Amino acid sequence: MAPHEPQRPPAEPGDPGQGPAREEQPGSWEVYRPDPPGATRAPRPLPEPRRGSAPLLVALGAIALVAGAGIVAVVVLAGGGDAEQQGTEAPAPAIAQEVRPEAPPQLHTPEGWRSLVQAVREETGGTRAFSVVLYPEYAVLDLPVQATGSRFHSYRFDGELTMSTKGTSPYRVFDLGRIDPAVTGRLLATARRELVEDPTSTYAIIRRPDEGTAWYSVYASNEYSESGFIQADLAGVETRRYLSPP
Repeated sequence: MAPHEPQRPPAEPGDPGQGPAREEQPGSWEVYRPDPPGATRAPRPLPEPRRGSAPLLVALGAIALVAGAGIVAVVVLAGGGDAEQQGTEAPAPAIAQEVRPEAPPQLHTPEGWRSLVQAVREETGGTRAFSVVLYPEYAVLDLPVQATGSRFHSYRFDGELTMSTKGTSPYRVFDLGRIDPAVTGRLLATARRELVEDPTSTYAIIRRPDEGTAWYSVYASNEYSESGFIQADLAGVETRRYLSPP
């Protein structure tokens, strides 16, 4: 009978990162000794991991954590933008306020007349004029170009002074400061009240007379082409009145 040969213990499974298990040499075999009844074998210690694999695993884990954090940040930012768009209303566009034009000056009042004189002073450096045609909300003025001579620039004043035409005037120059706006207003009121019924137009022409004393010619008319005028001196004393025939 052949002598009893020691049995070769089963090979331990290799580390997955190390490849197949290494075959042990015969000199390192253990003699098989069966365990006595009731005895328990101590568990065989697990093989140590290959040197250098732990840092690699740590590095891979760190990369995964960083990548995951980046994905979470993108998702949070994207979700936050949607929430902001859905939960926060955009500010309403600014509504441009309507710019209302300034009311035209009332030139038949003392305040309106003073604003006209001031505008002439700022434009020309003085208050001289050849003539003024004074409507309720605007005026036409012929202002001298030179200290002497008959050349003039014609201006329209409606709150602003704007030059329109040029020419020569047959009238004499006078100072606008000599005109009393209270006298002008009183003559205009008389024309509206006494010249025609229901006047639709009333205006005054102011010029320095060549002959006589009439500085003012104040006109009124209505929608039936009925008209009349009053002439008066610088103090407002009436010198002539005309009414269109009935």
